[in-house]
Amino acid sequence: MLYALNLNQENRILSVTFDKYAPVDQPRVEKLPEGNVCDYLFVDGEYIYDPLPVVEPEVVPTQLD
Repeated sequence: MLYALNLNQENRILSVTFDKYAPVDQPRVEKLPEGNVCDYLFVDGEYIYDPLPVVEPEVVPTQLD
């Protein structure tokens, strides 16, 4: 089965769809990486694990605090 990758300008995987639903210019692959595909870049036909940093939300005190 072929999958089509939707990439941003930095080659980060934004989403994956089936081959038949994708535009012609999207890269096709037979296997997907393990875990969250958005943690990967797709460069020269290879997956590169590069997760985005996790940003902790800032705790803002309320009037009850």
